[in-house]
Amino acid sequence: MGLCSLKAVEQHLCDGMLLEEWKEHNKYDKVRQLDVSNVNNVTYKNNEQCFHIYTNDELVGFISYIDNSEDVYIRRIFIKPEFRKKGYCSDVLRQMIDRCKFEKKTLSGDVYGDNPAMNVYEKLGCIRQYAHIVFKTI
Repeated sequence: MGLCSLKAVEQHLCDGMLLEEWKEHNKYDKVRQLDVSNVNNVTYKNNEQCFHIYTNDELVGFISYIDNSEDVYIRRIFIKPEFRKKGYCSDVLRQMIDRCKFEKKTLSGDVYGDNPAMNVYEKLGCIRQYAHIVFKTI
């Protein structure tokens, strides 16, 4: 049994934490800044599934992903600051990796800027496939 469990929720129930995730994103991606001023700016893909992450009965974050026939694409993962560096992100990702192995699917996602989350992904066996470059012209 892992450190945490996932509970499927309606997308809008992740809105508040999503704005927090966007604020974190803006720290690491200096080019693609997200508007965190209003929860109405939050958008989800139609087939994006959202899950709250719990330890015991305490909400520690959320993950959302798109599950297609051949792959699972992590759109977002967020752990509240007070719960970071305690293994929750790694535990959720291991659960996702195990599920994808069982279902014979690829697990992928994108990391923007110099986000330190990349260290967690690499420790779990993630391979940097490519670098996305952006020329700041405005």
